[in-house]
Amino acid sequence: MVIFDFDGVLADSFDVWYQVVKEAFGVVGVDLTSQQYRDFYLTNVKEGERLALADELKFSAVQKYIKENARDAYKKVKLFAFTEKLVLSAYARANLAIVSSTPSEVVLAKLAESSLAEQFALVL
Repeated sequence: MVIFDFDGVLADSFDVWYQVVKEAFGVVGVDLTSQQYRDFYLTNVKEGERLALADELKFSAVQKYIKENARDAYKKVKLFAFTEKLVLSAYARANLAIVSSTPSEVVLAKLAESSLAEQFALVL
């Protein structure tokens, strides 16, 4: 089995997600720079968000905003140019899975746009 992450590996989603997360942080009065957001990816994104906010109520509000706006924002995300070729090549050799912090139904919808959803045995 080959296991992929989705965002930043198969999908070029950094700028779209940064905008959503920046807006979410703004809702709780926190300015978020692109570099701060990029640093979240050094470990666990959600843990980075939690540490940057240092307040559970703000963290909950940010997560709620992200969840409410994820689907619309994700419509702007594009797969990398190499994704289709990579997925089809890997699929010919192994079962494929995706593990992502992005909701499974959002990932599957994005893959379906390129007729790639069927190649993945599992999306978590």
